Amino acid sequence: MEVIDTVYLVAFLNPDDPRHKEAVELFSDLGASKRVSQAALIELDLLMKTRGFTLDERRNAWLVLTRVIPENAVEPLAPRDFAVAVELHESEGLDYFDALVAAQCVVRNAKPVTTDAAILKTFEKSSTSSRLTRN
Repeated sequence: MEVIDTVYLVAFLNPDDPRHKEAVELFSDLGASKRVSQAALIELDLLMKTRGFTLDERRNAWLVLTRVIPENAVEPLAPRDFAVAVELHESEGLDYFDALVAAQCVVRNAKPVTTDAAILKTFEKSSTSSRLTRN
């Protein structure tokens, strides 16, 4: 499975983004093996709000995403993800949302679809150690 991070949500919504075409391709093939992180959706809304998007702009962005991201293509956050994210935040210095996305990937052994070097490094590091996924 692959888990898509916030960077591709932003790219999808911005036709001028250099990753826009790649994002369009990613979102055209969502399903059981390629899913959008719930944490990425929450982070996107927070980003839009803090960057001054109006209510209408935010609503319109979500309506666009509703057409391309079916509910069954969203990877939900579970309590285990938060437990692992807490550890990743402390041990790897990841920010809150990056730690959640990385935790989802670690817990599920899912490939992160991101350009974020910290998430990629954390996933690679964790795939050589099962320490984070043990109870």
